[in-house]
Amino acid sequence: MKVKYLLSYKKEKDMDLWNNAVGHLVGNVMFPIFTSNSSLSSDVLTKLTNGELRYLKPVLSPSQDPNFWGANGLNNPLTATHGITNSTQLTPTNQ
Repeated sequence: MKVKYLLSYKKEKDMDLWNNAVGHLVGNVMFPIFTSNSSLSSDVLTKLTNGELRYLKPVLSPSQDPNFWGANGLNNPLTATHGITNSTQLTPTNQ
């Protein structure tokens, strides 16, 4: 069965894949067996601060988006927009 995904899912997935790719680079460069958790978290925080990660902007709040949780306010993940609109874009974390 083929499921049609909303634009919100595509944008959320794109953000997740981008940030996961950065995380994999951190993990591959700083092999966890030889690196402390604080070193790993410090590197991720640096990437966050430098804008190497992404977030979605603008995102409407549930009070601004009647379909935030699902069509017509119903709790349905297949129709939920999570406040993501056509103008929502992947934005570097330093912006």
